[in-house]
Amino acid sequence: AVLRYDKRTYTYGKEISELASITIEDEYITDALAAIEKAVEIPGVNSLYIIGHSMGAELAPYIALRSDKVSGIIMLAPPARQLAQLSLSQNRYLAPITGISELQLKTIEIFFTKLLNHELPPDTPIDGGVTAAYYYDADNYPTIQALEKISLPVLVLQGEEDFQVTLNEDFLPIKEKFANKQNFTFKSFPGLNHLFLETEPGIQHSTNDYYKQGFVSEEVIEVMANWIKELKRGH
Repeated sequence: AVLRYDKRTYTYGKEISELASITIEDEYITDALAAIEKAVEIPGVNSLYIIGHSMGAELAPYIALRSDKVSGIIMLAPPARQLAQLSLSQNRYLAPITGISELQLKTIEIFFTKLLNHELPPDTPIDGGVTAAYYYDADNYPTIQALEKISLPVLVLQGEEDFQVTLNEDFLPIKEKFANKQNFTFKSFPGLNHLFLETEPGIQHSTNDYYKQGFVSEEVIEVMANWIKELKRGH
């Protein structure tokens, strides 16, 4: 069985946008912990696995560390870098197709470097309706540091055509850190993007790829399901 729910920033986006700021705790962790409590009350549920994507994957170990009801973690495209680093990298990657000048790109780089170093006022607006305070709060949840505290089974999956959370700058550093730990399993998928949809390999990608009709790769779903089945057999 799968319990899914929309983030409160999706369901109540307009109301939340009128607030001064929202924290990572408010946006992700509070509701995830409530969902865990709800799920374990369902008759027949005897094990529970957190599956998080992107920032949800980054926060999955933090959620697991605050609950004694989690049996394992699946991380889809977890970032190893800070949020501002990801934004800076994405702007550089997309520059050739966005039509911005070198001067505009340099301005963007300066802005996100200041954001990375916490040099902007917390109420500075950032694209996406959030403020610098949100980025600063996100820096309190580094992926690798949380995983160092995790003894649960962990499955880390990555699309090799992902330009947002990348194979070389995010997946491989996490894999290098934990590949020798028996509770970690890693797998990357050629030809899949950030949403684990099939895409053409080796080309310049953009967010337009996400609007093409498609399905999450069946192989990804099978890998997740088989990993859980193997864990349950082991128990």
